[in-house]
Amino acid sequence: MIFLKTGEKNSMKVGIIGNHGSGVSTIFKSLTGIKEGHRESTGVGVVTIPDARLDKLHSLYPDKDKVLSRVDIIDIGIFDPKNELIHKCDAYLLIIGAFYGEDSVKTWRDIKTDMILSDQGTVEKRLEILKKEHKKENEREEKLLAKVLIFLEDEIRLIDSSLLEDKILKGYSFFTFKPIFAVINIREGQDERDFSLSREELEIPSFVFKGKLEADIRDLEASERKEYMELYGMEESAIDRVIKAIYSEIGLITFFTIGDKEVRGWRLREGATASEAAGRIHTDMEKGFIKAEVISVDELLGAKGEKEAKEKGLVHLVGKDYIVADGDILKIRFA
Repeated sequence: MIFLKTGEKNSMKVGIIGNHGSGVSTIFKSLTGIKEGHRESTGVGVVTIPDARLDKLHSLYPDKDKVLSRVDIIDIGIFDPKNELIHKCDAYLLIIGAFYGEDSVKTWRDIKTDMILSDQGTVEKRLEILKKEHKKENEREEKLLAKVLIFLEDEIRLIDSSLLEDKILKGYSFFTFKPIFAVINIREGQDERDFSLSREELEIPSFVFKGKLEADIRDLEASERKEYMELYGMEESAIDRVIKAIYSEIGLITFFTIGDKEVRGWRLREGATASEAAGRIHTDMEKGFIKAEVISVDELLGAKGEKEAKEKGLVHLVGKDYIVADGDILKIRFA
């Protein structure tokens, strides 16, 4: 694990928020392996996402670098809309300390209210400006924000509304348009089953972590870690559980590229087009998109190389509206 500034195009940013005493720093350590004494003030830990398919693909191109998708875990602490870093997150982990009978549902509802009020204030200020300017080119934005305000006034998160997050709304980075997951943090002697909550009960996906135990196991060498996880009946590590849930909740897939210098995995929303995939790589590729060569990673591995795959007719030429499938390898042609 390393520290670096956020902003890497291939990274997802997950912010950890929670009240004092909930165990934010402990959960941060359990996910990243970074001890508090070795942290910078920004508190960003980088976790790469292993992918066996990329490993196999890289074996065909051992002279190229292998670049994994990654997650930036950001220790934010108290939810504060004035914190610039919190606006840059793609998703949030809400840490709920349940050591002394804290009410998980109330904790979530309080944070939900804070997020709704913050978004509501942003919308009201912008609508006030738009109405004063009264420009025709702002009509669509004004109508969209008016719809947003209705949902927020009804205490409905935008992610749970019927609104689609188009380019205009994305520019606002609304808190309630982003996924949030609850981590109920308990002590080692407590029974996880006593704290598990269904989505119907809590409204959002949740995990129960024995945070201190998870953090202690994260400190161990890989060989010892596996042994202790088996001892405590832990099938997956904390970070594996979190990443799997985020990918499932948001609906993410992975596509691959083979460049001159690197073989790389890219994160993409399920249902996205080839031109949108091109935009994940570089905005110029999306703007100048012409066609894309596509083959699945399994087909390329089976053919044991690009030359053989083309000879077998496995490489297809597709347009910008092609829906990218999980495991596709794309080669973008652009002007």
